[in-house]
Amino acid sequence: MAFINCILDSGLIDLGYSCSPFTWCNGCESRRRIWARLDRALANSEWIQAFAATSIENLVRTSSDHSPLLISISNPQTEPKKYFRFLDFWTKQQGFMQVVEDAWKIQVEGGPMWKFYLKLKNVCKRLSYWSNNTIGNIFDKNKELQSKLEEL
Repeated sequence: MAFINCILDSGLIDLGYSCSPFTWCNGCESRRRIWARLDRALANSEWIQAFAATSIENLVRTSSDHSPLLISISNPQTEPKKYFRFLDFWTKQQGFMQVVEDAWKIQVEGGPMWKFYLKLKNVCKRLSYWSNNTIGNIFDKNKELQSKLEEL
């Protein structure tokens, strides 16, 4: 009751969830297994006004007795900026070094740091294109595999 009163006194609101309703499991055998929703995302009214499209997803529990919560925040007025992510497994893929070498060979003008910046930017762009066309979207594949794991 003290915790509930603290939440109410602070003006916090439970943001709800999607996917599994449980965030904790005691890990015991099936007859003694206990599932509960212990983990929650709380926000105040200012947060909810600023980020009305906040969503909470209870992810698959793997190495802990608690499920991680994925909090997605979107502001429909602005398009989220996509940043380049270098994926280490690319280095083991056929064609990786050729993409990097070809991208680095472009001729650019300017000072040494500007040239470096432009070449690096070109490598990032070409690697992203190469990865999407040869490997596919690994982030979507990861979500797909997590869904299959959850089903199992």
